Amino acid sequence: MDFFPLNKRGPEHFQYFKSAFEDRGLAEMVKLQKNQANQEVKNDLAEYLKEALNENKTAKEIIAEVKDYSAKNNLEELDVLTIVSSYPNSSLPLHLHLNILELILFDFV
Repeated sequence: MDFFPLNKRGPEHFQYFKSAFEDRGLAEMVKLQKNQANQEVKNDLAEYLKEALNENKTAKEIIAEVKDYSAKNNLEELDVLTIVSSYPNSSLPLHLHLNILELILFDFV
């Protein structure tokens, strides 16, 4: 969607462009854009985790913010769990990592 003006790239305009592209037989472009946007959201969440852990935020703070972020961006629980469980941070103590995973599991269920 880089070829659209900046003020027309938001999610509120996506439905219009989706129907316009699909009407012209370009459904693959819509699929590609959705996948790119989803990957960008996941990357942002991973970056947030990195920053939150560097700032020594508590597990409960991280979970609350992750839940808000995932709800706001329509991230599925499995995606969130995958990102958190695969977070590569050797300085993260195992007990904290497990605590975060456990709280996310029980909070999402």
